Amino acid sequence: MRFQDTYLGVFANDTCVLIVAAYLLTRVGLLRLLFKPRLRTGGVVVLGLSLGFVGLAASLLMEPRFPYAAHTLFSAFATILAGMPVGLIAAGIVSIGATPRVAIGSLIAVLMSGPLAKSIRRSNSLTYQLQMGIVTGALAQSGRLLAHAALQPFWHSNPLPLSSLATIPANGFGIALLQLVVHDARVRADSENRRIEAERAQTVAIEAQLSALRAQIRPHFLFNAINAIAALCRISPERAETACVNLGKIMRRGLEVNSSSSVAVRDEAAVTRAYAQIEQERFGDRLHVSWSISPESESCRIPPFSIQTLVENAINHGIAPKAGKGCVEIVVRRSRGRVLIAICDDGVGIGPDIRRQHTSTDSRVRGMEILNRQLELLYGRRGRLHIFTGAEQGTIAAFRIPMSTEELPS
Repeated sequence: MRFQDTYLGVFANDTCVLIVAAYLLTRVGLLRLLFKPRLRTGGVVVLGLSLGFVGLAASLLMEPRFPYAAHTLFSAFATILAGMPVGLIAAGIVSIGATPRVAIGSLIAVLMSGPLAKSIRRSNSLTYQLQMGIVTGALAQSGRLLAHAALQPFWHSNPLPLSSLATIPANGFGIALLQLVVHDARVRADSENRRIEAERAQTVAIEAQLSALRAQIRPHFLFNAINAIAALCRISPERAETACVNLGKIMRRGLEVNSSSSVAVRDEAAVTRAYAQIEQERFGDRLHVSWSISPESESCRIPPFSIQTLVENAINHGIAPKAGKGCVEIVVRRSRGRVLIAICDDGVGIGPDIRRQHTSTDSRVRGMEILNRQLELLYGRRGRLHIFTGAEQGTIAAFRIPMSTEELPS
């Protein structure tokens, strides 16, 4: 005799069917309904039909002779999971095509399971749930066998064989097995929900930090721009007027850009050009600004005021202290799925004291550190700002971030 034809083989096969059936229940979008404390009428019907059809499919695949009584098993299990209304619907579906005796047995299983099912659902102890599940499954099948024996004279059928008593502990075991699979799915779903909530909390924290950092850049930028215009008022009122017009353009753009949004390179370049023109009015021939932006990089999204911040630092800390003329070059290139932004100047370079501030956590940080913290929050350490400088040799400030034409995360 082959192993699959033995009682042990049939038991193993049917147990696999049970596990697959329970697994299907947790994978067809029913978890949300399975663990609701109260179900509306629509939820009761959907859950009852779903449990019933899964049970019907399993009962058709399971051996009818041993060891599980599938119809009773799934009717009792549906009652334990969601209450008697769901159990009654499931019992009706599971009994489709079955004999009246099977249908009555499924109904009795629901009625026998009802009193204990509520206490099982209310308990948070897995051990208690499994113990009571075994008891409920055994009671439900015992009730079915007793009803069959009591009604046997009316059905004119042969008495049940003694081996049918084995279905009592088998159904208890089957209920516990189904409970374990569903419980495991619930634990995994709760764990996934907690992970998603933790990620959302982290995202909210990052958004708050980004908003605070970007809010620091704007006042810093405006302070320098207003100082530049104030210096022009005495030297050349006409040039101060031109600078005021450019500042108006910058302010208008600043109001249009949300503090948590990103901007295209072309838009960031337009704001920076307006700022550079203000500074050129102040420095005159001492300052020259050149641009080298590749056409394919103009649509890439970057943090707002990122180029302007680096240009501002190049002018104020590189060119302003320098005796004679100075040049600031803005370079934007796209390569291998990333965009490179580099601002180069031939100024006095960044001294050790300012470089220490670049990595400081002091609240009075400069624009470069603010930008560096933004980039690290958005892109990790690979997106951080890099500074290459030397005394009287100028400075290169550059960062490289993933190329994207879509809005950056807010």
